[in-house]
Amino acid sequence: MWIGAALASCSGDERERLAQVTQACFLPSDCDQGLVCLFQTCHVICEKDVDCLVRGEDARCVRALGFNACQEADERSCKNDWDCWNGQTCAVDGKCHDACAPEQACIAGLQCSTGGECARKVELGPGGMLLPAAGAGTGGASGDAGSPGTGGTGTGTEGGAGTGGEPTSSGGAQAGGSSSIAGGNATGGDAAAGESSNGGNASEGGSSAGGAGATGPSGAAGDGGASSGGIVYDYVETDDGEEVVANDDYDHPIPISKRVKTYLAGPDEDWFAITPPQDGLAHIISLRIEPDTALSTQLKVVSQTDFSPIDSATFTAGVTSFAYVTAAPNTTILFGFVRYPISGSQGFADISFDVVAENDAYEPNNTKTQAAKIELGVTITGQILNPYGSQIDRPREDWYAIDLQPGTATVQILDTPDQGAFTMHRMTPNGASASIGSAPVGGTATLDPFNVAEAGTYLLQVVPNTSNANTRLLPFSVGAKPAYLDQQYSFVVTQ
Repeated sequence: MWIGAALASCSGDERERLAQVTQACFLPSDCDQGLVCLFQTCHVICEKDVDCLVRGEDARCVRALGFNACQEADERSCKNDWDCWNGQTCAVDGKCHDACAPEQACIAGLQCSTGGECARKVELGPGGMLLPAAGAGTGGASGDAGSPGTGGTGTGTEGGAGTGGEPTSSGGAQAGGSSSIAGGNATGGDAAAGESSNGGNASEGGSSAGGAGATGPSGAAGDGGASSGGIVYDYVETDDGEEVVANDDYDHPIPISKRVKTYLAGPDEDWFAITPPQDGLAHIISLRIEPDTALSTQLKVVSQTDFSPIDSATFTAGVTSFAYVTAAPNTTILFGFVRYPISGSQGFADISFDVVAENDAYEPNNTKTQAAKIELGVTITGQILNPYGSQIDRPREDWYAIDLQPGTATVQILDTPDQGAFTMHRMTPNGASASIGSAPVGGTATLDPFNVAEAGTYLLQVVPNTSNANTRLLPFSVGAKPAYLDQQYSFVVTQ
């Protein structure tokens, strides 16, 4: 009723503009004013959730790539986080939701569930939990000796999965259940006595898995460009040399969130942009690069802030490789891929991206003015990184403020990452600064006690090592993931 009234209130020009939503686009200029090009489709820009209700009950105002946009109903169904937009989570209702926490509020009109998902009030049950999707189907009956079992059929909505029947006692294969609605995965039953089981049929992009002894067929391609049994790509190229979007330099990157499949040959370069959530935190961007056996690849990493180079790397043909970038708060990172110029090097590269915020409850505390208030005798746990924003923006320090009385004070290091070292400094209320010691890699230490000449608020500064090649923290790395990208440090101040 409300939606109809809202549509009726739109002007003719507004209705015409909204009719252009979901049309294909490759550049921002392909969309009308007030629309934005996201994942090759025009979308409505929004400020509040109510702005999207004219698109239908299941359209939602969500955080996109640096702004808010209306996520259409057919873009919300999911089976895992890879199916969702940047930073979203696939929740128990089988739909994509923005994540939330006390320090990251939801868009106006949405509430933060106790499970950490932004949702409308009607979607929440007792205790503020998100209501789950309807249940899955049940398995079929076992077959007699030598006969196939009967596959179950999923009856749930939005991804309910059917389960295959029990294995036959001898000789017969049994069929897996088929999914009923919107991409539920069907799982084949186990086969007995050497026969293979058949994978269930998948609907709208859900993948199906065979039982023991055989692999079921891949699901059909789903809405939104899903392929390969349900894998969703932000962008896919073909090997005909014709690019859907011209992204040959860092001035024209394609904004993405999760996964791309690119084809590299000759001098071609493909550039992509990752914009982590704009929440004031540093973010760790993990890359998984899977090149064809004939393709050796080079990666260039650049900050969009000033187009300064962060680093580069080369990856071997046919070898799955990994790279990691630590992005400073509010920084978009550009990734350029090109074939390594050796004879015959060309082919596809499947590249996955994952973005995780730094694990530090005291952030942002990268400057003296942002120093986090702490107390004597309380264990402080943080994460020290070396994030890259630009040539002049590398917020790699952690600052803490503590009230001390005359006498001496001691900092005891309780834990440090297995890789990466740091030192600690103290600053008096009048601004005098001095080092109080270095923390060992992967260990504990009691730093030199320091004199407290007068009562007041003292500052503690944690500074990562960026010079010693054996223990330094880097904004870019390849190969095995450095421990400091996952592990934290902890300390306690006593007096």
